[in-house]
Amino acid sequence: MRFDFAPARHTASQFWRGLALDAASLIIELVLRAWCVTWRKDVRQLERLDVLLAGDKPIIIAFWHGKYFPIFALGEGRAVTVLSAESFRGEMVARIARRFGYRAATISSHDTPSGGRAAHVLLSNSKVSAIAVDGPLGPHHRVRPNLIALASELRLMIVPVSVASQPKVILRKRWDQRELPLPFAKVTLSVGEPLHIPFPLGSREIADWTKAAEKALIAADVAGKTLLDQ
Repeated sequence: MRFDFAPARHTASQFWRGLALDAASLIIELVLRAWCVTWRKDVRQLERLDVLLAGDKPIIIAFWHGKYFPIFALGEGRAVTVLSAESFRGEMVARIARRFGYRAATISSHDTPSGGRAAHVLLSNSKVSAIAVDGPLGPHHRVRPNLIALASELRLMIVPVSVASQPKVILRKRWDQRELPLPFAKVTLSVGEPLHIPFPLGSREIADWTKAAEKALIAADVAGKTLLDQ
């Protein structure tokens, strides 16, 4: 007689993985909330974002991976579906997003948030989605062309969102150069000019619009830094 314990081991592994993710995301939420309370926040441009969210056009909110912590805290509670990769890190992002009132979905690492059938289905069924456009693992500040192709095909408007803070810590050894506002920092949120991606697009046009999206996000970065001085 032979006993097969593999399913039980798999279930136990999933249980402990889920427990670790829940515990870690709760700790991050509590720390981030306490941290955020101390910030001197300028979120006037959230009104601009809310006008876009209330419109009829489906939207992708685009942001850099290294800025998602303060963005999640500042935009809390909005009806947005955050997409991330199906991995321990991606599931952590999803749990943190849910703790701040967003919907969240993970996609197989072989079918990244910026492309593939799963992303196509999720984006086509979500009025407002949000994606770290240089995630899950970079390159740093490079928009993935598949995202532009999807935005074109699904007639999605891309809205660049950024944050700036001073003083802050930049984790330069991380690929995403994560930015963490220090306690009592001034933190500003900026909403860039929406990009209306035409359809259809050829490969050269996709490359051009990819560069345009990167420039729009960089412009939102600059706008956020300008707000720090006001």
